[in-house]
Amino acid sequence: MDVSSPRPTRTECGCKNRTADDGLAVIYRVNKDTGDRVLMTNGTSGGVTNPWLGHGNDMTIVDIDGVHHLFVVTMKGSGSAQLVKLSYDGSTYYFAGSYEIRLNG
Repeated sequence: MDVSSPRPTRTECGCKNRTADDGLAVIYRVNKDTGDRVLMTNGTSGGVTNPWLGHGNDMTIVDIDGVHHLFVVTMKGSGSAQLVKLSYDGSTYYFAGSYEIRLNG
């Protein structure tokens, strides 16, 4: 199975793996059948690392209007992007927005 295909299947998942520095993060796509990992490319600023995810704690894949997205909870505190939205195509992702989540407000 080709894990770089643009459409996730039942046998694939997005998996975030943080580096030793919470200021940089990488994202892998994982084939759940074989365990093969593909390092995803940051299409927004190039390379494979990104500064948006911090200590990413959870990730989910969602299709919105036919576009594939990853939503990542960053575990950053108040005043920071606590939820990051990335669009992706194959093994390349792009920054698509960020959100601060507030209780009662």
